[in-house]
Amino acid sequence: MASFAIDDDLGLNGPEVGAPRPTKKSTETLGLPDLPFFDVVQHEIKVDADVELNGLAKLFDLSAGKRHFLILRDIRRFRIIAVDGKEVREGIAVRLTVNAKNLSAKVGLSVPNIAAQVQISNATAQASLRVIGYNGPLAGEVQFEDDFGVNSYAKLAETMNRIKDIMFQENNRIYWDPKPLAFDT
Repeated sequence: MASFAIDDDLGLNGPEVGAPRPTKKSTETLGLPDLPFFDVVQHEIKVDADVELNGLAKLFDLSAGKRHFLILRDIRRFRIIAVDGKEVREGIAVRLTVNAKNLSAKVGLSVPNIAAQVQISNATAQASLRVIGYNGPLAGEVQFEDDFGVNSYAKLAETMNRIKDIMFQENNRIYWDPKPLAFDT
C-alpha cells in the first residue's frame, strides 16, 4: 500500500493556515530561485532476469526467466547551472517510479500499458511518488490499492498532476529548494 501527499484546493491544512503568500515582487526581493525551464523526462529500464541475476536484478528482487521493467518519470522545473565545467539541471520535480514484474514480452513500455497488463494478467507492479526540491505544504493523503492497475493508475496520474500544480506555482517559490536532478538527457 502506498500513500501520496496532496494538498486540498484551498490550502487550508497544516500550520501555514493564514500565513501570507509571497508575491512576485517579494520573491524577487528575497532572491528566491528562478527555474525557467520545464519538461517531462522518462527513462525505462528493461531487465531480462534470465540473462543473469546481477546487482540490479537483486536490488529489485527479480527472479530468473521473467521480464521486469522499471520506469522513472520526472515532471520537473529547473535551471541549468555549471558544476565543474559541466551543465547540471537543478530544480524541483515530482518523480514517479513504477517497478513491474512478470510482464508479457509484447507489452509496450509505458505506465498505462503496464497498468493494463496488471489488470488482465498475472503481472504485478508497485508505484511510488517522490517530491524533490520542494519544502512546502502538501497536505492530505491518497491511498492506492496494493496492485498497480488501471484504476490506481488514474488516481496516481491525478495525484501527480495536483502535486505538480501546487509545487510549480510562482507564489510557492518561497518553498523551492532546488536540488540536482538525475536522469538528464
